[in-house]
Amino acid sequence: MLTSGRFKAPPPKPRTWSEHRPGRVHAAYGALVAWWLAVCGVAVWGMTSPGRSGRQDATSVFWLVFWVVAVLALLGRGWWGGPKAWVYVQFAAFALGLVVLGGMVAFGVLAVVTGFDESGLVYFAPGLASGALLVAAGRLLSSKDVRHWYGA
Repeated sequence: MLTSGRFKAPPPKPRTWSEHRPGRVHAAYGALVAWWLAVCGVAVWGMTSPGRSGRQDATSVFWLVFWVVAVLALLGRGWWGGPKAWVYVQFAAFALGLVVLGGMVAFGVLAVVTGFDESGLVYFAPGLASGALLVAAGRLLSSKDVRHWYGA
């Protein structure tokens, strides 16, 4: 699916630091980096909070650092102008955003059916915001000026 139609990667072009990037590239990648760091911050908080059952062994720390570096490298490569990274980030942001929004809708339906508990709002609002941010970033990365900049 990532090699045909809307998600096909154009051939790479040489890029420079001083080259103009569309504002939507800055907005989308900035939002995605902020979202990813917030998600990682929640993971670190869960691992280190007193009274929580979070794991703090070396394996957990390794995988946290691995995924932080891997995703930030992918986002950095897309911002730099890598067309394949752009295609993957565009698809992943949009698809994951739809999954998160769908999960929040299911969560809301379950909350109404089983009896509303106000403490659930602490998870519902950030989930909606995360899903909306991911969908918006995916749409920004698929806009016409961004496609033109990447050469698609």
